[in-house]
Amino acid sequence: MKRALSILALSSSFAVVLSTQSAMASTTPTQRPTLSTKAIYLNGKLMSKPSGFVVNGSTYVPVWYVGQALSKIGISITWKNNVLNLTVPPSMNPRIVPASSQTGEIKIAINGQVVESCSGMAEIDPSSNQLTEYLPIWYLIQALKQIHVTSKWDGTSWDLTWSPSTTVAMASSSLSTKAIYLNGKLIAKPSGFVENQTTYVPIWYVGQALSKAGISSTWKNGVFDFTVPSSMNPKIIPASSPSGAVKIAINGKVVASCDGIAEVDPASNQLTEYLPIWYVMQALNQIPVTSKWDGTSWYMNVSVSAPSSGSTSSGSTSNGSTSSGSTSSGSTSSGSTSSGSTSSGSTSSGSTSTSASTPTQTQPTGTFPNVDLRYGAPTNINANSIDSYLLSHSSPMTGLGQTFMNSQNTYGVDANYLVSHAILESYWGKSQIAQTKNNLFGYGAYDSAPGQDAGLFPSEEYAILFQGWEVRNNYLTPGSNLYVSPTLKGMNVNYATDPQWASSIGSLMNQMASYVGDNVSSYTQYKASNQPPAPESRKEPEFYTQASATVKSVPNYGGLPYYASAGAGTAEMYFGTLQTGSFGASVASIQSYLNQSMNSGLTVDGQFGPLTKQAVLAFQAAHGLAQTGQWSFPMWQMFNPAPPTIPSGQTVTVSKIAIGMANGIVIEWDYVEGYGWVDSQYLQLQNVYRAVALQPESTNTTIQVYGQDKQSVIQTIHSGYFVVSNSPTPEGGFVPVEICDQSTGQVLQGYISTAEVNLVQVQ
Repeated sequence: MKRALSILALSSSFAVVLSTQSAMASTTPTQRPTLSTKAIYLNGKLMSKPSGFVVNGSTYVPVWYVGQALSKIGISITWKNNVLNLTVPPSMNPRIVPASSQTGEIKIAINGQVVESCSGMAEIDPSSNQLTEYLPIWYLIQALKQIHVTSKWDGTSWDLTWSPSTTVAMASSSLSTKAIYLNGKLIAKPSGFVENQTTYVPIWYVGQALSKAGISSTWKNGVFDFTVPSSMNPKIIPASSPSGAVKIAINGKVVASCDGIAEVDPASNQLTEYLPIWYVMQALNQIPVTSKWDGTSWYMNVSVSAPSSGSTSSGSTSNGSTSSGSTSSGSTSSGSTSSGSTSSGSTSSGSTSTSASTPTQTQPTGTFPNVDLRYGAPTNINANSIDSYLLSHSSPMTGLGQTFMNSQNTYGVDANYLVSHAILESYWGKSQIAQTKNNLFGYGAYDSAPGQDAGLFPSEEYAILFQGWEVRNNYLTPGSNLYVSPTLKGMNVNYATDPQWASSIGSLMNQMASYVGDNVSSYTQYKASNQPPAPESRKEPEFYTQASATVKSVPNYGGLPYYASAGAGTAEMYFGTLQTGSFGASVASIQSYLNQSMNSGLTVDGQFGPLTKQAVLAFQAAHGLAQTGQWSFPMWQMFNPAPPTIPSGQTVTVSKIAIGMANGIVIEWDYVEGYGWVDSQYLQLQNVYRAVALQPESTNTTIQVYGQDKQSVIQTIHSGYFVVSNSPTPEGGFVPVEICDQSTGQVLQGYISTAEVNLVQVQ
């Protein structure tokens, strides 16, 4: 079902940690602690269930599993000489604060700088049966705050949250000095910026000003909360639909929501949360604090007398960091574990003036999580603007802009969504599975081994087209089994366990719209009465190739079964014993069969649960079979006639590749000339290679295929693309390859330069 790469290194961090697990060094407990199962989640997805233990009130977990989770977002870890070092890409804007005390024997470092120290314990990990280093979760949580990974620990489950929007820099905004006045007195002159005619300012300075009027503020978990004395008689009107990433609250009640942007405050040189003035003004009206904004200065007036003290806001910057400006000092976040960025969102926000003589800022209408994704993005989202946006963030996906547009135009799925989803799942194209498997959308990477289980795609171009097809047909089309509504909110129900998934992608869509000077108002909001255009095609994309392969032996079958279509193969081929916990098309097939043959009354949902097991047991009893509650191959043959097969050992030609899923596992289906579609795991490819750019994490990921003169370009492909080569040994700096025109299937013969490409064999 899965291909292997002969030079594949799934993750540099995995390779290092695995090779050093047995060399972990620390205190070995004199009395074995009691181990119990813990769980590590990343953005709502279960990564692993390691064994941990509690000593002196602190929970310890094995560091390998922490590294396994962090590798999903592009962070690698190493363990050497009692130092756990996290290597964090510069694009993630790590806020490194060196440890003030390094008395513990274990050091936790970020990019070589020690940020925490603690005591560790060496203990046998039951899963690997190797001596492994266990560290206390509390110290790991403190370190992770500096790389904008927030944590929630309930004693059993550790929920890690991170979004690429945390690190998105302001590409289209320039900072300029603003002024905040309170009752006519200048309080601060922070740096702000304008996005979509809306002015953003850092929230710390807002809190600083209001503290002078006796109003304190905190920033925690994406909520900017004002604590207002009862003597000020606040008139609190809860927000009717707080769908934005950031909530603004008064005395704990949310009164407004909006999107924020994480940006470095020049005065403190710290990553800080910036909010649109308009929404803050609307919230302050309920206190009451009246406002006037003239485009440069913000005049706030508090009508109730309040103590004027030198105290500062009790909560200020994102990430729980100390934030200080030229007019302030000593203000820290109140224990916040928020990443300080908008990891979700809807509108790009707006701002209005309180005076007719001052500039007017328009509040956008709608939210990105409610955009009808069946409509194309506005025309300012195009191949050029997508590539420009990706280039501005040093993304290796640069150059794929036209493919994103092709997916939109073919399958009728918003290109901004496709780009933003790829950014979220692949960390701008730099994640392990994007780099090694051309998998930009995390397809199949949902369990404790995402690097292993994620599907391998024949090209990143194909992955983008496949996502457009998959989403339109299964999530955005009424009547499909995963449809709720054609929006991010609707997809969130069945696509992701993380309840903030829709908001995270919505935030990224907002930032891309901002990059081209637009906002959510230009996007069609979902209404039941919408009549979106029909997609140009509903046919699953296929990748053309001309590869040689040898047929391997297949369990249960006399040869390699082949089918008229990949869909037929998914439904009819036996992939293994079906039992409690199995799911997918094969389970749905036996449920339908049991309903027809035994009148079992099962819901055909593809889930092998207690009722399905009970029906299987009844079927086995009725047919004199061993009552195991499992569906075996002989039972499968009772309603699936033996398919035709290709003899083992035969050499065949593969001309097309398609991706599917059976029983929850990603399957590559190959079309064998003269036969039909087969499960690719039973083919040994002979001459297929991934053409990988020499710097695959850079923006130089476009590869030229040259003609016979080795000068003229006959085709342009992207790093990771499957090519065929019968003579992979370079001659004169070039390797002869075959690729196919993906629109016609025509075989093109050319050359690639070893000065641009490495070849990694696909097996």
